[in-house]
Amino acid sequence: MYWMSPLRQKHLATIMVLSFLTFSLLSIGIVHAQSSIPQNSHAISYGEGWECDWGFRKSDAACDAVAVPPNAHLDSVGNRWVCDRGYRGSNNSCTAIVVPENAYLLESRYGIGWACERGYRAETNACKLIVIPSTAI
Repeated sequence: MYWMSPLRQKHLATIMVLSFLTFSLLSIGIVHAQSSIPQNSHAISYGEGWECDWGFRKSDAACDAVAVPPNAHLDSVGNRWVCDRGYRGSNNSCTAIVVPENAYLLESRYGIGWACERGYRAETNACKLIVIPSTAI
């Protein structure tokens, strides 16, 4: 630093001291913020704050356990449940989808249900054989 004037050296030293003090105070604040996170949560790895652990859902300033009913599992994020394949959600439970004879389970963007196999058509809750007349081509 011999090429700097004494005044510049003093300014640089002041900036370095202030930077160190600012960093120290921020570190203390981050440690304090992380120590005040609720049970069943963890500090987020970016920015400030916290998020609930896997299997818990944020509720005000706490993390409540997600109650997973039978025939369901946690979603990919882990904060809500979805029904297993072959089950449909209703009233906080998962009920089995009844697939009639000559049908198969069908999952599409319109929902989950069933469809009749080739050669059958849906009538009420069953799949009826399509009878082709002998005179048909």
